[in-house]
Amino acid sequence: MRGEETQDTRSREGSVSPFPFGCLLGAFEGDDTPTPPWSVCEHPVPPGTPRLVDLRPSAAFEQGHIPGSCHLATDEIDLSYPLPPRDRPLILLSDSVELAERAARRLHMCGYTAMPVDAPISRWPGPWEVGSEIVPLWEPSPLVATWASRLPEGPVVDLACGCGRDATFLAMRGADVTGIDLLPDALDQARRLAARHNVAVRFLQGDIESDPNCWDGQWSTINVQRFLHRGAFALFRQRLRSGGLLLCETFLEQQAIAGRKPRKPAHLLKSGELHAAAAGLSVLAYHEGQNNRGDWTASLVARKGEDRVRA
Repeated sequence: MRGEETQDTRSREGSVSPFPFGCLLGAFEGDDTPTPPWSVCEHPVPPGTPRLVDLRPSAAFEQGHIPGSCHLATDEIDLSYPLPPRDRPLILLSDSVELAERAARRLHMCGYTAMPVDAPISRWPGPWEVGSEIVPLWEPSPLVATWASRLPEGPVVDLACGCGRDATFLAMRGADVTGIDLLPDALDQARRLAARHNVAVRFLQGDIESDPNCWDGQWSTINVQRFLHRGAFALFRQRLRSGGLLLCETFLEQQAIAGRKPRKPAHLLKSGELHAAAAGLSVLAYHEGQNNRGDWTASLVARKGEDRVRA
């Protein structure tokens, strides 16, 4: 974005409501070990929890930032991989109030509720944290976040990995991950996300629907989120190692009935269909219904045989 904005540009981008600097200060008062409302220890992030987003360059962030805040460079705002779901409230701060306001307007245009702090971070008296963010702004799939600590040892494949959030999240926890997607742009963002967090993930281009050999192998975990290819159902059982886990969540027919995307029948599960697809596996968890973001989904965690999961 250009450094100068005309009044017309501001009008098109819309107005944003500021977040009072005093509320940041107040979150650290009255307690020896305060827990501010934006503080997150791990994923999944509870619904409705705001995130405090520091827009300064990464070097400045790592030298010192407000406890519990996360980092987002201004040149990342127009990308998909570093951003959270759109229902996540964002509080923005930087060296410059004007810069935070511009970032808030850009995020507002993308569908976010983003509030710029009405004072620069230089007014913050402390306490400070140093180093990288504890919990990134972007979020893995809730099912993956919930089960990540219980995955069996061994290789993980993330099918239709998109911009790589799940793959990167698991790699950050020490997993050996391969992510596969058809779209080069998505894979480019996935590689950038992994590089952002200094983890190694094999991202490969492949058409899961027309070329099932693109993910051939024996896997300890198969992850499939918001993608449906019924031809892969039998391959899940064949390609899971003994003790391996299948994590799968995608949309139900009720999604289209509710007027939400996707709407094509080929992309939507019938009630009970995903559970039936797990025949021959031990179902550890299964749920159908509307999630806290309003989507109608079926989610499944199933195991092939017995295994020792990570503590």
